[in-house]
Amino acid sequence: MMAPHAGLERRIVAALSPADAAPGAGPAPVGEVSDAFIGSIARVTDRPADEIAESHELEADLGLDSIGRIELLSL
Repeated sequence: MMAPHAGLERRIVAALSPADAAPGAGPAPVGEVSDAFIGSIARVTDRPADEIAESHELEADLGLDSIGRIELLSL
């Protein structure tokens, strides 16, 4: 059984993969995308990346309010 967020991960990887990538290059590995996203969250929240887990919720666990979420999306 696939994780409930597996479809979302595939869409994120596809969206972040360059459109002009070499044929057969495929999308970026999920781990690289996850690391990049956690790095962005760390920048916005001023927390070390190693303190941020994929299971954390932006507002409840990381204190990221609506303004912070907009800032995150603008990166």
